[in-house]
Amino acid sequence: MMRSSHLKILLFVFQILILNLSACMKTSPKIKKVESSCPECQYQNDNTGDKNIKSPQAEQKSDQLNQENLSPQEKTFNFEIDIAKLFESKSLGKNPVIFEYERLKDVLNVKTYEEMFDKALFFYSTGDIELASQIFYALASNSPNQEYREIALFNLAMSLERLGEDEKAEMIYSQIATSQQYEISSDALLRLARIKISRGEKINLNQDSFKDEKRKEFSILLNTFQETEQILLELLPKEDIEFDFNSVSKYDKVRAKKNYWYERIRSVEKTIRDMEKFKHYEEMKSVYYLCRGNLAFIKGILEDNYPLLALKNKVNFILSAQKDYMDVVRRGEPWWVTAAVFKLGETYRYVFEDLATSRDPKELKSDEEKKIYRQELIKELQKALKYAAYIYERNITFAGRIKFKTLWIKRSQEGLEIVRKYTEKIQEILQDEQ
Repeated sequence: MMRSSHLKILLFVFQILILNLSACMKTSPKIKKVESSCPECQYQNDNTGDKNIKSPQAEQKSDQLNQENLSPQEKTFNFEIDIAKLFESKSLGKNPVIFEYERLKDVLNVKTYEEMFDKALFFYSTGDIELASQIFYALASNSPNQEYREIALFNLAMSLERLGEDEKAEMIYSQIATSQQYEISSDALLRLARIKISRGEKINLNQDSFKDEKRKEFSILLNTFQETEQILLELLPKEDIEFDFNSVSKYDKVRAKKNYWYERIRSVEKTIRDMEKFKHYEEMKSVYYLCRGNLAFIKGILEDNYPLLALKNKVNFILSAQKDYMDVVRRGEPWWVTAAVFKLGETYRYVFEDLATSRDPKELKSDEEKKIYRQELIKELQKALKYAAYIYERNITFAGRIKFKTLWIKRSQEGLEIVRKYTEKIQEILQDEQ
């Protein structure tokens, strides 16, 4: 009876929605005329054959513009975006790419700087990010004033992020983070923080750097997210588990210091409760749900596996974490999607690692009862490995399509390798028992 009760609870753990990573790449340049969503939102991520795929709407509009405005010999043009050249001289009028700028005006059939800017915004909004980035590059190099130059630079950096060129984007954000335009400098600082966080670098944002409440609250969210990430990193060691059912598992050792860990998360939990009122716009909501999901995941790890009530609490915390991570996926911010999907995979890997090495329930007295319980447990836990592998693989594929190189993708690759080793080990155990 005890064996059956525990396994029923385990079955509940595996009732997660099948992932549908139809995440949109919603980022807009720092220009109010740009819509907040992009046509790529309407494209399903299962179509992963072409990493530079555009939405049908973007293709249609781009083709139409080419047919109407470009001569046959000038329908394509390309030049290297050299970030260093942009900052060779801060004096306006010294244009390192003046020839490209003049040529672009002819190719795009525009006469003024403002008209060219509109074309760049059009290409960005329709998903032709590479072309938009080249136009923003030319605009930044030939701006009539400092304000226009910094806006073009900001848009160029955002375009480069979309193209997976984080290093180039970081160079630009670092330069304009000292801008006299508050909206440019503050947003550049926040986006710079995002890049560093996605690489696993620690950055402590000073709330005093932000004058408005929205950006100040977002900086608090980013700092809190980093705190929860650090705690999870310590709770989830990278080394493989050993299938020694007679020894104390690594998670039992963690729970032996439960009071220490609850003290660690006390202030974080209070901040997350206070952050409920911070959810102003989509990206802030994504980071908020990541923080909340991380906190639930931490609590799930700290819950004991026995007695049955403790296991139920663990399951509820894990399911709560998964729900928050799925909310992030549905919101479609690609940076945070890669984090949330990785964490979904981690919840399943953790469930397997913890329960596969946990001690048998005390109610099981005979060796035969324990053997049967173990066999059934391992068979059920194979589902966790299957889900974890599936989720890691989807994350890696998704990131490859949109050219993202975040820390969470690297860790998904590492997690996938570990899960494959576990799967092989489980097969060996089951064969030996037969």
